[in-house]
Amino acid sequence: MALIDQNALAGEAAIDATDEMEKTLAQAEKPTPDKTTLLEHLNKATGLVSGISGLAGAFAKAVTTVGQLF
Repeated sequence: MALIDQNALAGEAAIDATDEMEKTLAQAEKPTPDKTTLLEHLNKATGLVSGISGLAGAFAKAVTTVGQLF
């Protein structure tokens, strides 16, 4: 994750955010992704990056988009 490389996100928050994004991507790649699970992982990731300007907004838009797609 580029944010870790740039030291914008560190420690457990970096590990947790990476983990949640990997779970989100794994769910999205399934033939029939579960909307609730996708939203749970995206919301957790959003909370973890809430202090990083721009990124939290992008995650929030992703949550909205997933909600509209399913």
